[in-house]
Amino acid sequence: MPDGRKTFFSGCRNMVRESFLQLVSMDGSEGPDYLGWMPVSLRKILRAKYWEFRAGRVRRMILGHYASREKTAEETAVIGYLAGHPLRVFPYDFVEKYSLSDVVVDFDTGKGLPYADYHGERLYYPRDMPGNEIRASLQKLLVEQDPASPHRYLTPAISPGPGDVVADIGSAEGTFSLDVVERAERLYLFEPEARWHEPLRATFGPWSDKVVVVPALVSDTDGHGSTSLDAFFRGREEEVHFLKVDAEGAEREVLAGAREVLTREHSQKGVICTYHRQDDGPDICRTLRELGFTASYSGGYMIYYFDEHIREPYLRRGLIRFTRQGPG
Repeated sequence: MPDGRKTFFSGCRNMVRESFLQLVSMDGSEGPDYLGWMPVSLRKILRAKYWEFRAGRVRRMILGHYASREKTAEETAVIGYLAGHPLRVFPYDFVEKYSLSDVVVDFDTGKGLPYADYHGERLYYPRDMPGNEIRASLQKLLVEQDPASPHRYLTPAISPGPGDVVADIGSAEGTFSLDVVERAERLYLFEPEARWHEPLRATFGPWSDKVVVVPALVSDTDGHGSTSLDAFFRGREEEVHFLKVDAEGAEREVLAGAREVLTREHSQKGVICTYHRQDDGPDICRTLRELGFTASYSGGYMIYYFDEHIREPYLRRGLIRFTRQGPG
């Protein structure tokens, strides 16, 4: 095939691929918008249909995989749930406790921002976020942090204490920090998405003396909008006592850039998500134990079928809680 035709067909394949990724992406994708001609409402319908189809396919693969295998009690509970229900990220009955109608959304005319009630506090959202998306987002967060959820960050034993400095990596709406703001001495909220910066500052306005919103991606490199925790906290008098990491699949990179922070002599605790990538759980657990932490998984499993690389055994632990006592 002549080079010109190869280039043409290669460009067409790339355009189709990018169009598909933009269509099914949960948050959209970077690059040219090849679907600008398509109404947003139609995009949402097609996206929902795609993920409905994919969920059904993954459910069948899971049931087939475990059909003739010996299972643990936790695996048996999940497979029993899937036998009678459609696939969900959280394959448990507790998800039924949360309804969209329970989420109350209002508008702050002074700030020009929508907000939802979150445990008696105002949780602000971006200016352009519709009320139905806010309700769906907060419902999802309430499900994630149910006491029975594999994604629940805090327990009585693993929580920030009075006087603690907290680093919230991937703060997004800020619900984790809002849960602990009264106890903590100081909070650093790291969030790379610009659309969340204004809402975060509005949500934490009552605590502006001790809450810092850091508009940066946390990774193992520095520069171009990215920082490692080691670089950020180097030279500061403060020590990090509690670390929460929910970095959308970049958790291992966050740990790689936090070796100095995580090898100080004071006591430290934290939680880190392990469900975004297939092998994150064992890799992250091994790294934390090498750093001297006691590390344990949360109970139960998640089925993160949004990962295009999901494979056997399909069920993933939601997060790891870790702790280490300092001298004395």
